[in-house]
Amino acid sequence: MRGGNEKWYKKPNIKSVKFHVEKGDTVVIIGGGKGVSSIVASRCCGGEGKVIVFEGSKKRAKELTKVVRINGCEDIVEIRNKVIARNTT
Repeated sequence: MRGGNEKWYKKPNIKSVKFHVEKGDTVVIIGGGKGVSSIVASRCCGGEGKVIVFEGSKKRAKELTKVVRINGCEDIVEIRNKVIARNTT
C-alpha cells in the first residue's frame, strides 16, 4: 500500500478485513484513520464491490482522499465527511 503505514496496531484490523471481505461486498468503515483498512477492503471487494468511509474530520477526509487516489481506488472507495452518532434525545 502506498500513502499509508501498516503499523503493528493495524495488523489485527487488516487480518480481519482480509478474512471477512469478499469480492462484490459493500464495506462501511466508521472512522477512516490513515486509510489502511479502506485500501485493504477495496482490494478484497474488488471492482464489483464498494467501500464507504465515514470520517468526521475534514482534514482527515482530505488526507484519505489523497491516499485513495494514490492507491488507484477512487472507483471503489467513497469518502463521506460525516459524523455517525446515535441521537440520544
